[in-house]
Amino acid sequence: MTLFKLALIVGFSVFAFLMVEVPQDVSFLPQVSDVGIIFSSGFAVSLIYVNYAFMGWNSATYISSEIENPQKSLPKVLLIGTLTVAVLYVVLNFIFLYVAPINEMAGNEKFAYIAAHYVFGEKGAYILALSLSIIFISTVSAMTMAGPRAFQVIGEDYPLFKILAKTNANNIPVNAIIFQSALSILFVLTSSFEFILVFAGFTLGVSNFATVLGVIVLRKTQPDLPRPYKTWLYPLTPVLYLCLMGWTLIYIIIEKPQEALMSLGVIVLGIVLYFVSNRSR
Repeated sequence: MTLFKLALIVGFSVFAFLMVEVPQDVSFLPQVSDVGIIFSSGFAVSLIYVNYAFMGWNSATYISSEIENPQKSLPKVLLIGTLTVAVLYVVLNFIFLYVAPINEMAGNEKFAYIAAHYVFGEKGAYILALSLSIIFISTVSAMTMAGPRAFQVIGEDYPLFKILAKTNANNIPVNAIIFQSALSILFVLTSSFEFILVFAGFTLGVSNFATVLGVIVLRKTQPDLPRPYKTWLYPLTPVLYLCLMGWTLIYIIIEKPQEALMSLGVIVLGIVLYFVSNRSR
């Protein structure tokens, strides 16, 4: 299925670039007038969608215990995965802007359908939409395998959540899968597409911010701690990430307070459960 995704994106990009009759008059290089936009609140909030689009590069860490020689292979997997996603993301967005008017795609969730309609016509757009639906199903399948592993580890480490660590005869964390599926269904039934993206993106952003900050803290408090994985260009890379992510999170709190407050509430609840579980352990 991953090869199918890759083939679909590359194939669509090549055919769209070659077949579009009237490309859009769009400059893909930053202009002097774009500086104000780049530092605007709207641009900062939009980065949470970009960050969410890149989520998945770290999925290999969820199953690191099942990877042979993870100290050596995991960094390579993460690097190759991140670079591949980055290239595909930029190329695909370039094609969208190249073939379809940006005014028609702005604020529309069916931007891929609109772009395909300008290249392949109505029937071709429907075929692409069907293919994208299949891709989304495969993405759900991938996260159904990777996501519950995190819940399983939590159950193994903390007695309060030990029910999530239970596996069947094939070593599949059944309870963790059921729990994640129930949460997903609850979000789909009670929230809008945009709300889920902002909420999930903000939650993941805060978690990533704390994780990267932890790298710096541990370097200071425990300098002799064994480190099988190295942070490249330390401390430049973590500091740069913290500045960019912190800037994004602050503007989301300002522009999307409902989603941000709900996310912070879930995080606070998690902290409370963490301390309760520690006491019970």
